[in-house]
Amino acid sequence: RLFDQQGREALHLPRVRAAISPLSVVQGQFEQLDIEQPELEIRRDAQGHVWVAGLDTSLAGDGRGADWFFSQPEFVVRQGRVHWRDESRSQAAQAQAPVLTLDDVDLSVQNHWFQHALHVEVTPPEAVGQRLSVRGKFYQFPLTRAGDVSQWNGELHADLPHADLAALRQWVALDKGLSLQEGLGAIRLWSDVREGAVVGVTADVALDAVHVRLGADLLPLGLRHVKGRMGAQWSDDGFEISSHDLVFDTQEGEHWPGGLLRMSWRGDAMSSGTLNADRLDLEALAQVSQRLPLNEAWRHTLSKLQPQGQVNQLKVTWQKQADAALHYTARG
Repeated sequence: RLFDQQGREALHLPRVRAAISPLSVVQGQFEQLDIEQPELEIRRDAQGHVWVAGLDTSLAGDGRGADWFFSQPEFVVRQGRVHWRDESRSQAAQAQAPVLTLDDVDLSVQNHWFQHALHVEVTPPEAVGQRLSVRGKFYQFPLTRAGDVSQWNGELHADLPHADLAALRQWVALDKGLSLQEGLGAIRLWSDVREGAVVGVTADVALDAVHVRLGADLLPLGLRHVKGRMGAQWSDDGFEISSHDLVFDTQEGEHWPGGLLRMSWRGDAMSSGTLNADRLDLEALAQVSQRLPLNEAWRHTLSKLQPQGQVNQLKVTWQKQADAALHYTARG
């Protein structure tokens, strides 16, 4: 048992089994580490520091612990329990929902020849949703440290068969800039990871009662129902969003009928970019334009012209000139 500075139990390991083989002994490893019914507390204090098992993760280490862990062939956790306590929230929020507890935590980590496979399943509180799973596959270049995740590349996949995002917001902040703040239903996520950082997300969603904000300076978008695929990718100098057969109805009665949409741009001011679309409903676009991450000149034009009809195989490019004039081409 480990206790934190407040005297609370931060880690409990009732049973640990270790399997060895002649080869693993020579390599200084275990063949398998198997932990049954552990209990772990993860806490973020008022200063934003994250504590795991009573240890401050913000303190710099030499990385040898992570190197050792991600060099073990297999690490397994069965029927664990994790408590998440966020003391950086307001006192009212902490009083209403002090701790998020995840039960029946099953974890498997396999490490072989510069490759790492992760699989975890957890059961959240009933009010938050059903049992969810996360899988990850990563690789790293040879001769790099096993525990240096900044050298990892790969992908993460999460499956939430039923989730209530409004309930989850009691413990997890979902309201910074681009955010899905409320929604009830199923979500599947794929994330691309490059050099230890997430650089893209694709989501298949089937949600009701959705409240989403697609930019910190945009009006919120309230949806009665949304279904389809949407994605985003980003880098140091650009951003891209896309949707495929995304159908939704807003709370104001506006309808987005689906189709294909991909838009990329450079710079925070969207000074240049490209829009590709197929089966684009212009009337629907004009109706929801004030809540989409579009160039301000586009929003003004759509609001003024109120276009109607459908455009197929549309491609638009734009570039803001040195004199602030907007040069664009359109084909479709």
